[in-house]
Amino acid sequence: MSERARNYIVIAFVYMGAYLSGFPLFLLLEAVGAPSVAALFAWDIASTAVIWLIGVFGKNASFYDPYWSVTPPVMLLFLLYRRSLWSPANFLLLAVLSVWAIRLTYNWAETFTSLRWEDWRYRMYRERYPHLWPVVNLLGIHLMPTILVFAGMLPAFAAVTARKGFLPDILPGAVLILIGTGIEALSDRAMHRHLESPTRQSVCREGLWRYSRHPNYLGEILIWVGVLLFAIGVDRGNWRYFPGALAVLLLFVFVSIPMAEERQTKRREGYEEYRKTTSMLLLWKEHSTKSEP
Repeated sequence: MSERARNYIVIAFVYMGAYLSGFPLFLLLEAVGAPSVAALFAWDIASTAVIWLIGVFGKNASFYDPYWSVTPPVMLLFLLYRRSLWSPANFLLLAVLSVWAIRLTYNWAETFTSLRWEDWRYRMYRERYPHLWPVVNLLGIHLMPTILVFAGMLPAFAAVTARKGFLPDILPGAVLILIGTGIEALSDRAMHRHLESPTRQSVCREGLWRYSRHPNYLGEILIWVGVLLFAIGVDRGNWRYFPGALAVLLLFVFVSIPMAEERQTKRREGYEEYRKTTSMLLLWKEHSTKSEP
């Protein structure tokens, strides 16, 4: 067995251990009459805390990286099982979210090299704020994404617990989730090809990157908007869960994208011109900064 395969097994055991460690809290809250979604949230937070602790001892915050994509379908599947919510509509939502989760987790697995590898953003935070690093690590890198993703899943939980039949109005949301997943897949494949090419040090303008500087983030935003639309298709009142999708959008636009672009401007020659000629998110026709003759 290769070292990489052994590392995958370690990560799998870490996640199973985290879920099992947090599960008693779910049972306790459920026993005292807490709503299932509230108990799920507590379980989610407890599991995140366990992964954070393992990352602290392992000196690697990237143990958390797959959590973003692995946990939502796990929680949704568990809720369907726990509350016996099996229906065609709920199966459809679980299916499209699982396609997204499997694809995104596979993309992580492709780029994962070893248990010693850590995301450049985490290393940057540790170097810039050594005294605040423990707080940044727990609150910013672990708990904040967990809370945001759970907020994004609230419409899904509301939709599956409504116990309604199959409604045509849910289809636009399901299709949008698949479109977002497709955009992510195409953009990630194009980026992988670019990074494996002799021109990997240059700006990537392949595929969707020609029309958007961050098509992968666009895909992710569409997925969470799709979850919201699916829930609204079940019950119009579910629009009130829009803060989850909005929070994901704000995270990308005001945190993830500025950090990535600051780094790319320093590392990639011509990136400043790329910023001026290419849309930040929307897939839009590339335009020139040169004036017409």
